Amino acid sequence: MGLKRLAQLAERLVFAGRRFDEPAAVVSRLSLPDMQVRTGTLGTFATVAGGRPTPALVLVGDVVAKAQSRSELVALARSA
Repeated sequence: MGLKRLAQLAERLVFAGRRFDEPAAVVSRLSLPDMQVRTGTLGTFATVAGGRPTPALVLVGDVVAKAQSRSELVALARSA
């Protein structure tokens, strides 16, 4: 749903007071074998994560920064 508007989403979050360098991630097709994870910041994740297949989950903030590995980030996304 939000993948087509990642740049707009990031821009609005920054405008609302979130940091430009705040960690962000997109987990695409979470429960499927071809799952994809892309990480960046609010300033970069639209470029890094754009074009991923749907459905996808967008994560923003400390939860992304605290994930020590890709598998931990996926576990966090599954619990969302």
